[in-house]
Amino acid sequence: GLSAIAANNYENLYKYLHTKVTDPSSLRNETSLVEVLYNSFGDIHNAFKTLPGHERQFVPVSEYLYKFFQPMLDDLLFVGGEYEAIFDRLEILIALEYGHERVKTGHGFWTPFGRFGWKSSDGTGSSPLHRLITEGKNSGASWAPLKAGMLDGSFENFEKTSSEMLKQTSQRPWF
Repeated sequence: GLSAIAANNYENLYKYLHTKVTDPSSLRNETSLVEVLYNSFGDIHNAFKTLPGHERQFVPVSEYLYKFFQPMLDDLLFVGGEYEAIFDRLEILIALEYGHERVKTGHGFWTPFGRFGWKSSDGTGSSPLHRLITEGKNSGASWAPLKAGMLDGSFENFEKTSSEMLKQTSQRPWF
């Protein structure tokens, strides 16, 4: 996912997220990778909270993955100072896609928030989430992630999902 974002290859990201896998935790034979990864996120979050140094973090899984992948991605792609923006963008796009998929399958909107979530809580509108949403709105239906198939390629889906994400981010107690 990080490599796809660094290369602006949203088609690869979409294919990766929607790769069909067996879901060991349900009776469904196959589901998308994004659903399997995030359906158990509450348990994963709680497990990471028990790791030394992660007990008091708002988003321990996100913080761990951010630090884990940084040296590898920098060695492979030489992204340097762009790494944080790439990581945030990936988390936001995955969260948007997962939130949309939940609604599509009859569940209410919910998505795990990563590092981008607490960065969005300052209300300034300059967070990675706000910047990505502004970019999507300015590009409309020609926005690259939509053209790649994310959010079923629908600008309307993007508007609904991003609006719900902003609402839930602002209501979250980041303390």
